[in-house]
Amino acid sequence: MFYKQILRMGGKLFLGNNLTLVLLATCALLTLFFVNGAKQFLPTCDSISYDDRYLRDANGEWILSADGIVIRTPCKNSIPFAQGILGLKVLAGYIPLIFCAYYLINDKKQLLFLGRLLVVIAIICCGLALIQFWMFKTGRCQGTDHLAGELLFKPTIKARCLVGGSALYSPSQGQIRMPGTFVSPWHWGWFLVANAAICFSVAFSDSAFFWRNCGLFGMAMVFINAVICGQRLALALVQLSKNNPPVTYDL
Repeated sequence: MFYKQILRMGGKLFLGNNLTLVLLATCALLTLFFVNGAKQFLPTCDSISYDDRYLRDANGEWILSADGIVIRTPCKNSIPFAQGILGLKVLAGYIPLIFCAYYLINDKKQLLFLGRLLVVIAIICCGLALIQFWMFKTGRCQGTDHLAGELLFKPTIKARCLVGGSALYSPSQGQIRMPGTFVSPWHWGWFLVANAAICFSVAFSDSAFFWRNCGLFGMAMVFINAVICGQRLALALVQLSKNNPPVTYDL
């Protein structure tokens, strides 16, 4: 009975907000065909000879990026289009979750509880990430600074420290990408992006003084982690969230 109610609610939400879902599906399909589809026509990395692995100019010299790194010849290691289909499947899996969240939060009290819970989780995860950075900084975890070549610029699971997964810690090269409590720096970056908005909403919209301070503390933790973990996107969005007008919820 409960599942039938969820499906019925989902159908109403789909019919009422089909424009949003159509736009989302359109962007996802455009990415699938024009990004993943274009990569599908690249040669496999194994088929490229050693001399052709890096781009060269008309004089036969290697082409360097702005950071002084040799640019590799574009190639594929797997099946990009199949990876895009898998990503589309994962994205579609979030749609039932959106339906549940939309209808299971019945009043402002439940909304405030959810915001407070997410702020606590964000503070705990950011605290563990700070400990992770301290362990890298003090040498308790080796990182990737002792490696050579392109391994200095790639996250690896062998550099895992305390929590999380693949890490990149090469301060001698100016490369720090820490995973926090997630499996990779990419996932950790989006976690910080999401919690920049969540902590902001709690800091300026919660009815309790204590939780507003917790929200401000969470924003500070997200900001610090965005700096030390090398997450520039999250750092930019923390600043953008401060420009949004707050909405106050009173119980």
